[in-house]
Amino acid sequence: MSGPARVVLVLLAVSAIAAQAVLESPVYRRPLGEEPVVSLYRHGTGERRTIPMEEYVAGVVAAEMDPRWPVEALAAQAVIARTFAVERLARGGVQSVHGTDVCDDPGHFQAYDPDAITPQVRRAVARTRGLVLTYGGQLAQAFYHAHSGGHTATPQEGVDFRGEAPYLQARPDPYSGDDMRWKAQVTPAEVRAAARRMGVDVGQVFPAEVVARGPSGRALTFRFGGKEVPAARFRLELDGGMRIRSTLIDGMEVSDGRLVVSGRGFGHGVGLSQFGAMRMARAGYDFRAILAFYYPGTVLERRWR
Repeated sequence: MSGPARVVLVLLAVSAIAAQAVLESPVYRRPLGEEPVVSLYRHGTGERRTIPMEEYVAGVVAAEMDPRWPVEALAAQAVIARTFAVERLARGGVQSVHGTDVCDDPGHFQAYDPDAITPQVRRAVARTRGLVLTYGGQLAQAFYHAHSGGHTATPQEGVDFRGEAPYLQARPDPYSGDDMRWKAQVTPAEVRAAARRMGVDVGQVFPAEVVARGPSGRALTFRFGGKEVPAARFRLELDGGMRIRSTLIDGMEVSDGRLVVSGRGFGHGVGLSQFGAMRMARAGYDFRAILAFYYPGTVLERRWR
C-alpha cells in the first residue's frame, strides 16, 4: 500500500474512533443557551423573587440533601434538582398555584434553603453547571428520595407515575443497603381518618394486612377490615410519610389495640437514593457513575453555559 493511501486509512480510522468516542461520551453537547432566570415563591413569607437557575439549584441541593456530604453526591443531587426544575418548568411550573415558576414547598415542587448553602454545595453546582438528564432526547423524570431500603421502586408503585420511564427500575440497591429500619404505631382512629381523607370508610380497622405488592416488594394495597386503600397514598395521608416511612413493609401486626407497622427505607423509592449517592461518593464514585446507577440509560446534556 502506498504512503498516501496508508495515511488516508489511518485518518479514517482515527475519525471513526473519535466519532464513537463522541457517541459514548457521558455528556451530549448541543448549542448552548443562556442560563434561565426563575421566579420563586417562598411559602414562609409569601415573598416572590427572581433568581438565576444555578442559584436556585444551590438552594435546592442545600435543602434536599445534607450540605456537608461529599461533593460528588451533592453534584448528583444538583443534576437531578436541575432536571426536575427544567422538566416541570416546561409544563408550567407552579404558575397556576402561585403565579411563579418554582416554589420552596416540597409538596408542590422542591425544598429551597439558601442559608444552608455550603462551599461543598457551591462546588457541586459549579461542577455540573447546566447539566440535565435526558432519555431518548427528552428530559428525564427526575424522581428522588432519601433511602431505598435496599431496593429501588418502579414509578408506578412508588409515585403512581403512568408515563414511560424505562430508566426508573425496581432493582437491588447495595449502596443504600437495608440498614434504615423503622417501626411505627398508628391508632385505629388515625387509620380511619387517613382513609376517610381518601374517600374510604374502613370502619373496622383490624385485621390489617398488605394484600398486593409491586416489583420491588413495596406494598401497593393495604386492607383494613374489609376495605382496601392504595398504600403509597395512605402513607402520605397519615402524616406526610414521617411514621410509615416507606411502603417497603416487613410486617403489620396489632399490639395493645394499635397497628404496628415495620419496614425499611425512607421515601417512595423511585430514582436517586440520597443515602445511596452519599455512600457511592464515599466509595470513590463520581456523580456520573451515581446517576448511571440510579437512572440507567440516561444521558447527561448541557443546556447552558
